[in-house]
Amino acid sequence: MHEAALLRQNVEEVIREIRERAKREADEILAKAKAEAERILSEARARADEIALRQALSQLTAMRRILVGESETRVRRRLLEVKQRIVRRLRELVEERVRRVLSGEDPEIKYDEALYRFIKQATVKIGETELIVLCNERDRKLLESRLREFEHRLSRELGVNVRLSLGETINCEGGLVVRNRRGDKVFHSTVEGRVSEVFDRYVKRLNRLLLQA
Repeated sequence: MHEAALLRQNVEEVIREIRERAKREADEILAKAKAEAERILSEARARADEIALRQALSQLTAMRRILVGESETRVRRRLLEVKQRIVRRLRELVEERVRRVLSGEDPEIKYDEALYRFIKQATVKIGETELIVLCNERDRKLLESRLREFEHRLSRELGVNVRLSLGETINCEGGLVVRNRRGDKVFHSTVEGRVSEVFDRYVKRLNRLLLQA
């Protein structure tokens, strides 16, 4: 009986040890499984956060592009409006200055002297001494009274014997056109042409200023 009791005790200890070992192993397995599950969940959350972050950044970038595009459009529209307003004002100022010059009201510019400068420029540009001057009816009367004087001044200042004659009248606000006798060399210096040149220079300068804005 004593041996039987001892054997039963040994068996119970072995069984208890097996159970404890099984429990430890089960606990270890559960711990590892839990850790693995948490790792998987953590990675899943990280991936989800990364995806959400990428989506948010993408939406933010798209929104920024839209806002920047709208802002740039507004700025360009505003600059265009400013440019158009300035261009209109420039043309008004240039045309008003021309009107005062033609009427003799501009104290800084004498119209007859302006005509002389135009003829001198034409003489140098064409490179010949016998020239025909074309102008409107109003300026023709002025030039008829000053043509010989202009000849003498040109001959003295340029060192050549210049001969001027008046050709047909032309339709222009003012200024003149000068050509040689053959008509194959022509110098245009009408008021309209001069105004256009001055105006174009102002507009180009304005464009550069607006591009720097």
